[in-house]
Amino acid sequence: MDLKNELLKSIWYAFTALDLEQSGKVSKSQLKVLSYNLYTVLNIPHDPKILEDHFRDDNDGPVSSHGYMPYLNKYILDKVQEGHFVKENFHELCWTLTAKKNYKPSRGQGLISESSAFKLWCLFNFLSEDKYPLVMVHEEVGYLLRKVFTATGQEWLHEEELAEYFSQNPSLSGAVTVWQFLEMMESGRFTKPASKESLTLGIQSVYEELVLDVMQQLSLFTLFPSSQVAEQKRRRASQHVKHWNVQLSRLMQPIVPGAAQNPPKSDILSHRGGGAFIPKEFAVRRKDRNARRQHEVVPSLDSEEMPGSDSEDYENMAEYIKNMSLTGAKMIP
Repeated sequence: MDLKNELLKSIWYAFTALDLEQSGKVSKSQLKVLSYNLYTVLNIPHDPKILEDHFRDDNDGPVSSHGYMPYLNKYILDKVQEGHFVKENFHELCWTLTAKKNYKPSRGQGLISESSAFKLWCLFNFLSEDKYPLVMVHEEVGYLLRKVFTATGQEWLHEEELAEYFSQNPSLSGAVTVWQFLEMMESGRFTKPASKESLTLGIQSVYEELVLDVMQQLSLFTLFPSSQVAEQKRRRASQHVKHWNVQLSRLMQPIVPGAAQNPPKSDILSHRGGGAFIPKEFAVRRKDRNARRQHEVVPSLDSEEMPGSDSEDYENMAEYIKNMSLTGAKMIP
């Protein structure tokens, strides 16, 4: 579902909630307040003068949904940008307006909290047909219940019971409204044996998957990174700057003639100490080292091995030194 249609569904609920007389029309003063709140929550810059002039109090009377649509499309829906607002805040605004008038939660031991009811309302809008008044067909109701139960790690076993329930209620023939759907969920008839806690977690999981999709979460993360993440990015950028400053400094140093023949002490070949050796010097140093090793005392191979002793390691070391000596002798000219 594209962003415009998604927003329009929630706005439709807010508009109908302001229609107190159920005449299909809303006063201009109320539409001015609604439009201002939509500008704010959708983070859209607007001209207050245009807003005042369009909804100026005159003798035209209330405005129908068809009369409001041109302004809504031109100044709000056509200007909204994905990722430039918090989607959940927008839906909460519309939910607050419509729930105050239409949502009647059970006062008893209902399985649905007000927060879960809001998320189910968002899911209902996501799965409903793009026709007004908004309804959800029976197949989508079953799909949503199965998905919620799957998220709780349980299997939904009320498919036949749900079909029978729809067939026995003429008011639910073909499709259900969101308020009928919430009443079904609160009854607990089709949510057994899930507890209130597991059902809440399942609703939250499906809500995050379908309504707060991955792309939206990434865009929100980009807009509002935590201070810790921002600090990590700053440190990483500082390290990159230091690294490239060092590299640039090395590149800018002039090349002295003969420098290649006299490498500095920090050269990679000087890590043994003493700088890089020419072949003759290397052979002399190997000869001196082998001479010193001949005066070293090698432990007797016949000595008694104690538990945990290193006699076997000494034996291998003696053999290794002998081989090294022979190898070194061959390399010296």
